[in-house]
Amino acid sequence: MRVLHVSDLHLGRDLSGISRREEHLALMLELVSLADAHSVDLTVIAGDIFDAVNPPAWAEDAFYDLLDGLAAGGRRAVVVIAGNHDNGIRLAAAEPLARRTGIWLCGDHEAVPGAFCEDGKVQIEPLGKGAALIHSADRQRQVAVGALPFVSEARLVPLQRTEIVSELEVRDAYADALAEAFAARKALLPVGVPHLLMGHCWVTGGVDDGSERTYRVGNLTDLRAASLPEADYIALGHLHRPQIVLGAPGPGPVIYSGSPLAWSRSDAGQEKRAVVVELTAPGQTQLHSVPLLSGRPMRLWTVLSPKELAERVQKEAADRPFVELTLDYGRALTRDELAGVHRMGVSFIKLVSVFERGRFDDEEALGQDDDLPDEDVIGNFFAERELSALVVRQLTSDVLTLLRGEFPPRPAGAFDEDEA
Repeated sequence: MRVLHVSDLHLGRDLSGISRREEHLALMLELVSLADAHSVDLTVIAGDIFDAVNPPAWAEDAFYDLLDGLAAGGRRAVVVIAGNHDNGIRLAAAEPLARRTGIWLCGDHEAVPGAFCEDGKVQIEPLGKGAALIHSADRQRQVAVGALPFVSEARLVPLQRTEIVSELEVRDAYADALAEAFAARKALLPVGVPHLLMGHCWVTGGVDDGSERTYRVGNLTDLRAASLPEADYIALGHLHRPQIVLGAPGPGPVIYSGSPLAWSRSDAGQEKRAVVVELTAPGQTQLHSVPLLSGRPMRLWTVLSPKELAERVQKEAADRPFVELTLDYGRALTRDELAGVHRMGVSFIKLVSVFERGRFDDEEALGQDDDLPDEDVIGNFFAERELSALVVRQLTSDVLTLLRGEFPPRPAGAFDEDEA
């Protein structure tokens, strides 16, 4: 059976206040096109469909359009598990309708509802809690799926209020409970067909690149790779960097497909992708990495002059990148310069000025008026923080006064020296 694996869509999330709706809608169309082009029988989405438990309406509309396109009227199966950003109960609310076209929305830990479709459509045969046998539309191919949506420590490791346990003990108990949940699903899968497991968790060996907001204190991993059951393919979600996890017992690979869109500086230079998996028979798995092109790229720029900045913008603006910019040419960007760059399609999500960060570190220079920044430079710095004109003027005046070694008069009613 041919399977498309994606995860961590994070529908509804923006980046530094910049909407990603346009990219997300393009991504939905791209994923359906991939399913068509690669003639997949099954798509698995390994959690974090939404970015919040109460997503915007457009994000839910986009998700249902995606399901409709992927299922193709019941000719293809779709299995979706909830991630830590999703409301599992809400995600599975459409299950009674979804099952009629071979879509399994696994948002909680109940048995698989029966999803017996008509001839010429896929069939999802329940095997027990979190497990099902999926038949292709022509009944020529099968895959057994064990699906484990995200479940919090509080649900898997209930503690008595009188108990005092260390974080490490909680972590170990959580890891053991997750391993048991995976093993229980594996035990339900029949022999003689390929086994596919799904989960949304952080498995030891997976590299966190900082773009996923952790849900665990201490940033510890959830599950040891060696504790995973054997399967022909394990489809994971949660970590945003596409990667293979080593250390599992095998025989099949353990894969994070990663997030389809870039969210942090760690995504700079990283190719976003989906994974197409060929499960021809037990023990026979082939992988194909498929680039995803809908998202805007992440770039890291360090520029030393206005000319260099203009050249970078001119060269890369067509890609409409998100940029973390380090500016090192003696002054800050003016508001007009910043607006001009944005008009070209470049979005600065972080701007670090070496001038602003290190200009005032030289104590000798502080006593020399010739080396002090002028009023316009300081004013621009505060103006770019979107403060009111009155506040900008007051802050500029105060900073210049302090830098000259002077101190403003103490306002009436201020503390006397003893009180201070």
